[in-house]
Amino acid sequence: SIDTEGELTSAILYVTSEDVPNLYAVEGHQEAEMSDSFSEAVKKMNVNIQTLSTLTAENIPEDCDILYINSPKIDFSDEEAKMIKDYLAAGGNAIITVNYMASGMKNLKSILEYYGINIIDGLVVETDADMVYPRNPFYLLPNIESHDITSKAVEKSLYALMPEASGLVKAETTRSTLTITPLLTTSEASYAKTSLPIQTVYKEDGDVDGPFYVGVLATDTYEGTTSNLLVFSSEYTFADETSIYANGYILSGAMGYLVGDTNTVSIPAKSYGYNYISISQS
Repeated sequence: SIDTEGELTSAILYVTSEDVPNLYAVEGHQEAEMSDSFSEAVKKMNVNIQTLSTLTAENIPEDCDILYINSPKIDFSDEEAKMIKDYLAAGGNAIITVNYMASGMKNLKSILEYYGINIIDGLVVETDADMVYPRNPFYLLPNIESHDITSKAVEKSLYALMPEASGLVKAETTRSTLTITPLLTTSEASYAKTSLPIQTVYKEDGDVDGPFYVGVLATDTYEGTTSNLLVFSSEYTFADETSIYANGYILSGAMGYLVGDTNTVSIPAKSYGYNYISISQS
């Protein structure tokens, strides 16, 4: 591939930007490895990537513009959960991806619940043929809702691909300072399989009816301080395999929104190889 346009655009943005934001990727809980496409896209947006062990840190660094938690397999401690909540309450921003096993993590769930988001146990099955990857009801092509974060994806009429996602819903009661904004949603024909491992894709007693969020923004504004939590319910939201879909534009929009620059852009390299198209039933 050739990346001339992306590199030149990145260089122009670098010399015309007053500040270079910092993204801290949390480690120490068997988080999913940061994909090459994610790190390359973020770096081209002139965002510094650093790692952070919340197990040993006393607090989240003051220069952290975005805290990134990528699908941990081990739960946070009580102290870590409090540290992250304190960071957010002070006006911090975070992006969290979770996998469908995250419902068993008490402290991770408490961070999301603090921002009015509940994780539904199990794995989402989509039965609307127009919103699923062909012949795979666990590979979702959710509705992309209109928002600054998703505007590029909507403008280009692209599909987002969310493999093996859990369901997210708004908590029944939330504090008045919270605003919950759906970004990616499943159809009313979707449901969550709560019995794992899954023996059948057909709906059974105990399965939970949709629709669900699979991407959601929670914003809290209290006494003039605003914090943002972005949650995506597939471990592969920003994986290499999904970067060719709308996911890459959603990442760009998310980074721009959280650092306060909606013009943030990361232009993908132009491939010399063959292009393939994946289409839904419609």
